[in-house]
Amino acid sequence: MLGMDDSTTVSPDLTLGNLGLDSVMVVEARQKLERDFDISLTADEIRALTFAKIDQLSASVQQSTGDTAPASKAVDKTPTPSAL
Repeated sequence: MLGMDDSTTVSPDLTLGNLGLDSVMVVEARQKLERDFDISLTADEIRALTFAKIDQLSASVQQSTGDTAPASKAVDKTPTPSAL
């Protein structure tokens, strides 16, 4: 979203706002959080998110759904058109 290929090169304590998150990206992030994780945040809360906090949220969601795979390694279980 922020044009980064490797988030490990960024300090986990920098906020998304400090990294250049603009208003369009905030809307995209809000929609993704609501759709995929059932999390509702304001624009200011999204801008204040850090990579460390995102990792915490991801771990929390994985625990509540029983998914033990790390978010970056999770398998997409969405059926493909050929599987239908």
